[in-house]
Amino acid sequence: LIPDVVIMDIGLPTIDGIEATKRIKSQNTKIKVLMYTSREDEDDIFDSFKAGADGYITKGSTAEQTVSAVLAGAVCGDHVSPISDTTIMSSSGAQSNHINHVQTQMQYAMVVAVICAIGYIIAAITKNWLITLLLSALLLVVVLLLIKKYYDKKETA
Repeated sequence: LIPDVVIMDIGLPTIDGIEATKRIKSQNTKIKVLMYTSREDEDDIFDSFKAGADGYITKGSTAEQTVSAVLAGAVCGDHVSPISDTTIMSSSGAQSNHINHVQTQMQYAMVVAVICAIGYIIAAITKNWLITLLLSALLLVVVLLLIKKYYDKKETA
């Protein structure tokens, strides 16, 4: 199994999290590494990002802040970056023009990005992860149904 996201503490017993992050990123750059630690030292933060960490959050953060940090790495991600190996391989495998492929993926990624942004606003207002999750999932379902209805109507016209 290859994880999408690794939540890493800096203070590990046998190897520190910064070195572990370097090793993970040297093996697979697609894995997102979120540093989750009690340390707030600027050197640790700088060293973490230098090692390849994609985010840094302290253990004093709220559950909403932690979930938001994890989700932020997942939204849009490699699928709409024209220089990502995921996009290049997908367009090659589909035997389509590379830039056209990126353009077709953009609309899907933007739907998710907008819903995530609204979810972040809901999280800030409610300060409750369960309400945020339920409302965001409901919003996603409603938007997807509206998109389906729009395209069904367009096909019959």
